[in-house]
Amino acid sequence: MLIKPVLEQLESRNMPSSLNFVGPTSAIFQVGQNSNFQFRVNTPGPTLFFPSDGIPNGLSLNNNGLLHGFPKKPGKYDFLVAAVNKEGTAVDHFSLVIKNLFSVSTRMFF
Repeated sequence: MLIKPVLEQLESRNMPSSLNFVGPTSAIFQVGQNSNFQFRVNTPGPTLFFPSDGIPNGLSLNNNGLLHGFPKKPGKYDFLVAAVNKEGTAVDHFSLVIKNLFSVSTRMFF
């Protein structure tokens, strides 16, 4: 499920929200390496997380807020993540940089 339908449904209920994301809003992963990042919110209890379009190939975001997988392509990726629980809703911007594991240099030093 993507963010837009979730937010439209919640906004139609006019729910006040005290829910906020806490912690980093960016991470660095490496191509082909098992990677993960845990999104967190400021309230206890069950929270569902939803991704927007833009999550890189090889990664997924589960309902518990764990972004995980094996990134396939280097680059900078920006996307939104929404969280929903009894305290309301929150949306945050997230930046992910995926780097090549290593670079091969053809330059020889003597």
